[in-house]
Amino acid sequence: GYGPANGGYSEASFRFVIRGNTIINPGNTAIVTRACQNCVIENNNVLWTANGVTSAGGAMDCISAGNNAVSASPGTTYQNTNLTIRNNTCYYAKSSDVSHGVSVTSVGTGHVVTNNLIVFDASGENVAAICVDTTGLPMTAFTAFDNNHCYHYASWTPTQSLAAWRATAGAPDTHSLNTDPLLIGTPSQASPGNTAIGSGSPARGAGHVIYKAPRDRTACARPSPPSIGAYEYFASPCGTK
Repeated sequence: GYGPANGGYSEASFRFVIRGNTIINPGNTAIVTRACQNCVIENNNVLWTANGVTSAGGAMDCISAGNNAVSASPGTTYQNTNLTIRNNTCYYAKSSDVSHGVSVTSVGTGHVVTNNLIVFDASGENVAAICVDTTGLPMTAFTAFDNNHCYHYASWTPTQSLAAWRATAGAPDTHSLNTDPLLIGTPSQASPGNTAIGSGSPARGAGHVIYKAPRDRTACARPSPPSIGAYEYFASPCGTK
């Protein structure tokens, strides 16, 4: 997977950007941040094929931001702060064990989680898929948490349905969606771009207007309102790159 996390070494990152990657069958976690401040994760296209799930085994997490604080002299501690996770697409041909779409847990403030598209268990073998996880953080730790789209999940959070999650303090994911996103085709290792949405997709034009990636996975300028996911919908090829 991609990320400034470095396997247990004491390392902090600042203004790190993970953008525009296509990640296929990354194993258990695709993108990880630990002790990352003012970092941006956007327009990434992550997919697990059925064979990739079998080889990975266990849980598969698309984007994970947890606690691995780094201490630095003189007495300064760095941890995830002001993370922006927006307009990413996570696709699972099937899920294994407890898989997560986007997790921002334990530490930090000023986080943004918007316009992410998560599709679980396209093969119809849903196990225990979870859309988002904010364990250990109150909603006050987030500047924005809305306009995400998660389909075919077992639970929206580890302990809540979408309705119960929306009813918590801060009303997260008020404008988020949970219907079929109507992708243009079946994503595969040979055709990862099939995670793009079609003209009839409910994700089209359903993104957050303020907290959006300015451009999409193909470097096209996003309109307002934008679509949810890494790929913007355009009726014809965009002319602004």
